[in-house]
Amino acid sequence: MSTALDSRYGRQKQRKPLSTRFWVAVAALAAVLAIAFVWWATSSESAATPEFKDIGHEIISDDEVSLTFQVVKDPEVTAVCAVKALDSNRAPVGWKEVTLESSDSSDSRVTQLTENIKVLGPATAVTVDSCWSTE
Repeated sequence: MSTALDSRYGRQKQRKPLSTRFWVAVAALAAVLAIAFVWWATSSESAATPEFKDIGHEIISDDEVSLTFQVVKDPEVTAVCAVKALDSNRAPVGWKEVTLESSDSSDSRVTQLTENIKVLGPATAVTVDSCWSTE
């Protein structure tokens, strides 16, 4: 039956399977690209994103609180940190953005700051919400 079909429609050429060498080359290329992507993603993210840590806070009055915190960033990068004050229901009652300028003279990556924040009502907690690079 197949010879009748072959004579009627023609026989298709059998494709040669791809060699093992080809698949090894594809796997090696994929591995190199994956490693390069992971290296690029982790190095660019860690260099650009400042890290922060709350040290302590003080309730000065019903209208003002103070927060001491550390920021770890590249000295050549300008960063902004958002500081928030929360009431007993964890609702925000104060917010302030603090800019940390770049410093060509300092080699230190760690900066410790104390910031006062005006609040709309009594605050029970003060924390750094986030930090980001402006460059």
